[in-house]
Parts: sequence; structure tokens; C-alpha cells
Amino acid sequence: ISDDEDDTHPNIDTPSLFRWRHQARIERMEEQKRDKEELNKKKA
Repeated sequence: ISDDEDDTHPNIDTPSLFRWRHQARIERMEEQKRDKEELNKKKA
């Protein structure tokens, strides 16, 4: 398994892979934002 970003599996079309990665990143960011807001509520 190579961790070279450009070395994509031939059966995966790049646009959908890119979309999937982008979606995952957005979801992670949303989750972190929620966690931060939860912490702020607990502090208050």
C-alpha cells in the first residue's frame, strides 16, 4: 500500500474520490465545531 496521493486505484474515478474526500473533510470539521460548542456549553 503506497501513501502516494496521486496513485489512485484504476477502478476509482478521481472526481468521485475527490468529492468523497472533500465530504469526509467537511464532516470532520462539522464534528469538531460541534465538540467545541459542547465544551463551551459545559464551561458556561
